[in-house]
Amino acid sequence: MHLGDKSQAKRIILSQLAMTLIAALALLFVGWITAYSGFVGGIIATIANGVFAFKVFAPYQAQKPGKLLARFYSGELLKLAVTGLLFAAAVLWVEPLSIGAVVGVYLFVAIVPMFISHFFVY
Repeated sequence: MHLGDKSQAKRIILSQLAMTLIAALALLFVGWITAYSGFVGGIIATIANGVFAFKVFAPYQAQKPGKLLARFYSGELLKLAVTGLLFAAAVLWVEPLSIGAVVGVYLFVAIVPMFISHFFVY
């Protein structure tokens, strides 16, 4: 098993940002509202993963593996909370909004780390 580090986390976050921009540009062919709605969904996924990475990859003592496990759990809970808050904010404050584009691009961008870490192990 290959454990990631800060540089791999940065690559994943940057790749998510790139995929967000690509998806938003592709959705311009459907319409302006769909494109910026998709951008919002991609940014939600990118920010949530950035919060998780920041929480997990903060300095820690290697002699305490229990603390590292606690960081992963608390990081995932924080990621879920941030995701929920950002989705709520988007629904409340972004008008007009294409919910399908928000959720679709969110899911698309959320699976990017799986492919990056699986196919491009450095």
